[in-house]
Formats: sequence, structure tokens, C-alpha cells
Amino acid sequence: MAEPLSVGWWGRVGPRWLMLAGVLAWLWPVGPGGRMPVGGDATQFSMGLMAFLRSSIRSGRLPLWNDLWGFGFPGVAESQMGVFYPPHLLLYGLLPTEVAYTTSLVLHTLWGALGASWAARRFGASEIGSALAGFSWATCGFFLIHQPHQWGYTVGSWMPWAWGLAWQLARGEGSRRTPPTLAGVLALQILPGHFQLAFVTEVGILLLATLGGGRSIGRRMAVCVALAGAAPLAAMQLYPTLRLAVLSGSERGFEYLSGFAATPLHLVNYVAPGLFHRSPLWRPIAFDPFHTSPEELLPYVGLIPLFLALGAIRRGWRAGPEVPALAILAVITLLLSLGPYVPGFDFLIRLPGFSFFRAPARWGLATNLALAILAGRGFDAVWAGLKTRLGALAFALAAMSAVLAVILGFELALSSSRGAGWPRVASGFEAVGKALPWSGRPGEKSFREVMAGAYRPQEDLRVQAGLARTGDRPSTPPGPNLAARRFEIYHRELVESTALLLGLVVASAVARKPRSFGVALIALSAADAWLMARHRPFDLGPCRPLVEQSPVLARLAREPRGTRTLDPAQNLFMVVGAAPVSAYRTLDLPAPVPLLHIAAIVAGDGPVGDAARVAGVGVRVLDPYQGPLPPGSIPGGWDAGSETIPDPTLAGWLHGVDLTSATGRRDFALLRPSTPPARAWLIVGPKSLSADGMANPSVLLEAFRDAMPLPADSTTPESESIEVDAPAASMVVLSKTFDPEWRGRWSAPSGEVKDAEVVKVLGGWQGVAVPGPGRWTLRLEYPGRAVWIGLAVSGPAWLAWVVAFLRMGAGRRGVEKPEEVA
Repeated sequence: MAEPLSVGWWGRVGPRWLMLAGVLAWLWPVGPGGRMPVGGDATQFSMGLMAFLRSSIRSGRLPLWNDLWGFGFPGVAESQMGVFYPPHLLLYGLLPTEVAYTTSLVLHTLWGALGASWAARRFGASEIGSALAGFSWATCGFFLIHQPHQWGYTVGSWMPWAWGLAWQLARGEGSRRTPPTLAGVLALQILPGHFQLAFVTEVGILLLATLGGGRSIGRRMAVCVALAGAAPLAAMQLYPTLRLAVLSGSERGFEYLSGFAATPLHLVNYVAPGLFHRSPLWRPIAFDPFHTSPEELLPYVGLIPLFLALGAIRRGWRAGPEVPALAILAVITLLLSLGPYVPGFDFLIRLPGFSFFRAPARWGLATNLALAILAGRGFDAVWAGLKTRLGALAFALAAMSAVLAVILGFELALSSSRGAGWPRVASGFEAVGKALPWSGRPGEKSFREVMAGAYRPQEDLRVQAGLARTGDRPSTPPGPNLAARRFEIYHRELVESTALLLGLVVASAVARKPRSFGVALIALSAADAWLMARHRPFDLGPCRPLVEQSPVLARLAREPRGTRTLDPAQNLFMVVGAAPVSAYRTLDLPAPVPLLHIAAIVAGDGPVGDAARVAGVGVRVLDPYQGPLPPGSIPGGWDAGSETIPDPTLAGWLHGVDLTSATGRRDFALLRPSTPPARAWLIVGPKSLSADGMANPSVLLEAFRDAMPLPADSTTPESESIEVDAPAASMVVLSKTFDPEWRGRWSAPSGEVKDAEVVKVLGGWQGVAVPGPGRWTLRLEYPGRAVWIGLAVSGPAWLAWVVAFLRMGAGRRGVEKPEEVA
């Protein structure tokens, strides 16, 4: 393979620097432009957690227990903070939360680009080809839609580094330090705390070892040893999370594991990324019936990289093991991304690893990486002068044919389901609908019901926010519908891809020299990535403290730390030290969800106030679509003097910046309980505290009807002290998530000390029986033993890793060379 522009210093490092500059331009204005993703998971999931991590780092303690997360939750074990991940410790220890979050996004995206470029070199690409591979992968559809998701770029950025090292081992080309380096990379990929992409990486490594190891068992064993070595290095995170997963006992059946898969229909997005994605009116037609969403599914690596990758496969199958290995890897991961649409899925989800993770579409990141590296090899073939004119034309015709087939299929479905329609055609579509994995299950719509949605205006706030973001101002009823606007939508979603395909054909016909065609391909790739970045499916906001931007956050910041809120913002209010009881987690323990549903009722009396009182809610926040409430409509149990705070910024984070601007709905209402909230209660007598209290909130409310509130003092989230004056046999109940690691101790004024058993009551809270009448002090502690056990494993493992790495040196491994390729 030719080595284009490989002579001299610039030929070696220039393409890499240009690639990084291109990635920064693609990210702009995120990061250096002073902007950051807002809304969705960025502000409603991640920012609150990372603010809690930052406060823990700066106070010099491990966040074993997050007392702000719902009714409290194991902080390290849930894993989403990535407590032991070194970049998190550095960034959030030194920088403000928002700056650290944005810096992490930028640095990990660049790191991923460098990794893909480095891996492409290991698979035989030139410097320019590898730079194109790194750029294509770092700007692919997966990273575009997952920019608001901290786990996407953090965990994903390590995948190419691991693959490159594994390929070196499989081919016998690494040094003696390669196995421990691979183990360390895999451990670092695990530590951010979102394990699915790490699992995808490891499956890819096993495939590469199988496909590239030749006849050598030793090389495959070296890869397996490196894989196994990552487990003790990451035990500090793996063990506490494993313990929590066992405790949570979440139901992970077919319904859960099949959700958010790629579909055969959406494979068209490999050549037309805008189709189904530029108009939110597609959501109820092209996403909801397939149990997926545009936030999880955009399989696109770029038109030019895809063209080059297919060319590399066609020409380079016999040139060495790299191209066949990557091609097979791309096909296998593509099939895995289709989840339930591929035979054998029911069996697959019974296997370890596969039985834990939903969203099969995320396998597409591995598909994109394999295609990006193949694109680097394909570019080298173009640069070397191999003919591509007919190939470019054939690729463009095939791409446009696929798009036209999908559009014609939709038009046929639309026409056949309208009125009398075409019964035979409609019955064919009905048959296809019945073949879908979820057909016949409760709540699933028939083909005609789904297509009827194309003629209805969409009232879903997600759709309205998307319409506003794309420039479609919400109109008066009946509002826009897909059927009426579809031709305008086709044009908007396909014009850019069509222009790129025409540019590819024209460049292949006009360019007289291979290198002129290569330069044109690079320019088209850059234009493609830039156009995709202009269609971000999320909002951007200033990269500065959120509390300075939101009046509601500023108001809540004046409340005592730990004030419980009932609100629509999920984890966000943790940023200011509030404790949202409706917080969101990926792993969960039993919680009083029905009770919170009662407390969240906006209008009416009934048990609303009692439910909020039992939950310890100090502030109820109504968003602009719930409040402000008119006079006389405050629910029972809440103070009649509510506050109204205009906050367009927070409204934009929750419902979309453009929708908020268009509707003017920006007023939040803050309600306070009529009686002071409490988190600890003394329940006297033989009250029923059975486990069904969470499913039947009336049982819980009855148990608390005559309960006495108790003051609780907490110096750290992992400790609590409660003074009790018990008149008779009684129990202290805390509205705190039950975890069997909590330990208690009773002490009396006389100096008597007794162990206190913390038990699960009412299905998910903590209860401690008072040892007898009189005055007692209950002291509770959360030691986080699972975390310390994990550290006890990881500490020596990392010490052994350092010793082994230093002693091995940088010499060649003592394994045979790869087989010569004829």
C-alpha cells in the first residue's frame, strides 16, 4: 500500500493535526466557542450528579452515599458519576462543574479521534488515510446524537485504542508491554461507569483475536489474559455496581432488552442521515412503533467514508487479514445492532453480558469504527491510483435507490391506509406489522392506527420542541401533520445527501489525477460532517454556572442543603444542593413511586398533602405547563402563598429553547407544604409496615397518620443521628432508601449502647425498632463496604500492573511473527 505524503515531519504529523482541527471545527461552538449541550440528559441527568461528585472531591471524601439522589442512593455503586475515573477526578476537582463537563466532552472526542487514527495505522492505513478514519469516526452519527450523554464520548473514546492494541497482540506485532497496556486501557474504559460500550469493545476484541490470530493459540491467549486482567483493575467500580445490580433485581426481559434497537428500515440512514431525523413529525410513525427513538439511533459514518470502506472491502479482501477482519466485524456488529430483528435474539439475551444491556443500536458505534478504519484503507487505494469512477457512480445509484425505495414504501403505506385505500396492499403492510417483535402485545397499534398518526397534529411536547428547533413555529390547532408536509420534509431531509452524492460522482468524473480525487473526497467528507453538525438534535447554552442562568435554581440555592423537591427536572436541582425525590437512575432500588404520583397531583385535595408530607417534600416546583395556579386552586396540604418565578432558561432546558421562545411559557410556581416536612418518624404501636406499602400508598399513609416527626442531624451523607423519646414499643422510620449496608447503634443517656438492626419497611424505606420506652439516640452509618472491598482488590492489582509494566520493558514479545500473506 502506498504511503501518501509520508516523507518528512509534516507528512508524519500534519494529517493528525489537521484531523484534530477538523474535529474541533465540527464541535464548534461547543467548548472553545463557549457553549455546551443543555436540556435532556445533559442538564436533567448528568449535571446534578457531577456537581455532587465535585463537592465530594473538594471536601476530600468518597461519595459512598448520595443523600440528594431521590431518597438517597449508593453513589459510587450506581456508577454514573465515574468516581474512580482519573479524568473525572482531575477535571471536576479543579474546574467548575459546567466547564469540567464541557472540557471532558471536547477532550474525549479528540482522544477518540486520535485513537481511531492510531488504530487505523495498526490496520495498515497511511497517515492521511488514518487521519480520515479518525475524523470520520469522531464525527459519526452516534457521537452527534449522544453529545448530551456523558457516557457516550467518555467510554466510546477508548474503543479504538483497545482495538488497535488487541490487533497488535493478535498479529504478534506488539511489545512485551502491549498486554498490560491493553488491560489498563480496558480498565480505564470501564471506570466511567457505563459498561455497555466497554462490553461492545471487549466483544470486538475477541472477534479480532479470532480473525487475526492465525494459527497461534499463544496470541489469542495473550488477548484473553489482557481481557481478564482488566477486571481486578476495575474492581473498585465493578464490585459495588455488581452488588447493587443484584439488590435491584431489575426485570431485564425481552421488553427491556429489545428496546432502542436499529431497524431494517433505519439502515437507510447509512446513506441518508437526514431521513426521519430532520422533522420530529416522523417520531410516531418511524420510531415509536419500532420501540426506538431518534435520540438513540443514527447509524451514519459519512457518505464518503462508507463509499471508501466498501471500496476497500471490494479491492482488499485478499491483500491481508486486516480488511476481512474489519469487514466481518462490521457485519457482525451491524447484525447485533438490529437486536430483535435478527433470528436468535431470544437466545442471545440469555448469555452473560448480552442479558444486561438494552439499546442494541449502540453496537452501531463498533460498526462505525470498523467502517471508518476501512475508509482509511479505501482512501489509500484511491490515492494510489486505483480506478473508482464506475464505483462512485454505482455507489451513488445504489444509495439513491435505497432512499427512493423507502420513500415509495412510505407513500404506498400512506395511500393504502387512507379511507378505502388499497385493501390488498394494506393487508400486506398489516402482515409486516404483525411480524414485528412486539406485535400483539398490550398497547401496540395496528398498521392503520400507526399510519393514521400521519394525518393528525402531534401534541407531544417532544415533537413540538423539535418543530420549534427546526424553525416550524407551533401553530394554532389543528397544527402541522406529516402527511400534509411530507414533500417539504423529503426535500429538507434529502437535499444535502443528494448534493454530496452528486459531488462524489462529479469529482470522480472530473478529477484527472488520483490525488486530485483524494483531495476532493476529503473536502466532501469535511462538508458532510459540517452539515451534520448544523443539525444537532439538541440545544446549546452558555458554558457558565447553571445557577447564574436560572432564577429558579438561584432561588432553590437559598434553601437549606438537602431540601427535598418534587419537580420535573429529574437530577438537575442537585446542582444547588436540593434533593429531587423524582430523580432518575439507571439501576434502581424499590421506591414509593405510587406515593409520589399522589403527591404530584396538581389540583384537588384528597391525600396529596399527606403524601408530600410523608415523602418529606419541602418545595413543589410546577413547570410552565403545570402552573402558575390560579387563586383558590392550590392543592390541599400546600401553602396558599406560592411563588411565581419567570425562568425562560430553565423552561428551555426542560422543553426546548425554541419552543419556550415561541410559546412564551416560562413561569414556574413554587409551593410549600402547610406543615413542616420531616424525614424521620416515630411510629408507636403495632402498625402494619408490610412491603406492599409501595404498591398500595394507602397502607403507607395509614401507617404515618399518627406518626410523630423526628429531627435528624447529619454531618455527612453517610451518617445520621436521631433523638427519640419513645412512650412505648415503637419504630423509627426514615424516608431513606433501604440498603443492607446501613448500620445503626442505639445509645441511652445512661451510657447503655445497643446494636440497631436496620430493616426494610414499606417496601423500600428504612425502619429501626426502638429498644424500649425512654430517651434514645440512634446513630446510623453507611460504611460502603462493597466499595472498600473493590478498592482492596484494585489497589494491589494496579500496583502489580505498574511493576509488570516497568519490568517488561519495551522489547518485542516472544511470539512468532504473523504468517506471510501470499
